[in-house]
Amino acid sequence: MGAVTVWYALEHALECFKYFMPISSDGWSLGRFAGMTNPDETAEYLANTIRNSAFSKNDFYIWACSGTNDVAYDRIWSQVQAMAHRCIFSQQSHFPRTRWCSTRVPFSG
Repeated sequence: MGAVTVWYALEHALECFKYFMPISSDGWSLGRFAGMTNPDETAEYLANTIRNSAFSKNDFYIWACSGTNDVAYDRIWSQVQAMAHRCIFSQQSHFPRTRWCSTRVPFSG
């Protein structure tokens, strides 16, 4: 799945998946590029979606990734930073519910 689709799956099909790995794009639930342009609103929307479901923060994991030279890096980074300020996406004991990873791999083509 593409990253936008992964964010939609988190929003609309949480009961079908436990692990989510959006790579290099933000969520568009509130509009195109909303995770980048409205990161706090997008993070709160996703948090509320989960709070209003039958699931808790212990029922899913998110690994969000992007390469630092990726054109979409800023899109996903803004959203993930906003998500980090919501307790539903924060660490639980020693294992984070939402984890960010990025790579610095030079591209030569």
